[in-house]
Amino acid sequence: MRVSQKCKTSLIVPNEIGLHAQPAAMLARKAQQYDADIVMACGRKKVNAKSILGILTLCVGKGVRVAVTAEGHDAPEAILAIERLFACSFQDGLPAAEVGLP
Repeated sequence: MRVSQKCKTSLIVPNEIGLHAQPAAMLARKAQQYDADIVMACGRKKVNAKSILGILTLCVGKGVRVAVTAEGHDAPEAILAIERLFACSFQDGLPAAEVGLP
């Protein structure tokens, strides 16, 4: 039996250009690996974190704080994976396949 959990984290965007197309795509792809419903919020706007376009509509720049909430049986794992993306600025320390390199 799977138990639904709800987890939340608050993260600061580390990238110089903010959450532009490449990190938004990486974030959405990572979120899509989990069954949990994952929502990213900035201010009053909330979007599905599995949607590249949704993430881009937040127009999040460097240093801006975003809230990420995941709800589902794998919510803790999803939040941890997203925290890791932010911690390594969406590139350093990630396997080449996750960065989109051959």
